Amino acid sequence: MKDGYYAQDNTSDMQVQDLIKILTEQIEKMAEQIEKQSELIEKLYDKIEEKDAIIRKQQKMLFGRRSEKRKRSK
Repeated sequence: MKDGYYAQDNTSDMQVQDLIKILTEQIEKMAEQIEKQSELIEKLYDKIEEKDAIIRKQQKMLFGRRSEKRKRSK
């Protein structure tokens, strides 16, 4: 009976090791995907900052002129 128990225990250990290997591989793939997404987010953030700077510059040009006209009219 002890031999059967050990054989079952070894099979169980092998299944656990296989499961750990599969889960480790999945985690590694997910980590790679997260890294790629992080890089994409950084690129998009940079584009947003560029667009925001353009908008601020245009607003300054547009509203800066209006405030100068207001000052002159007073």
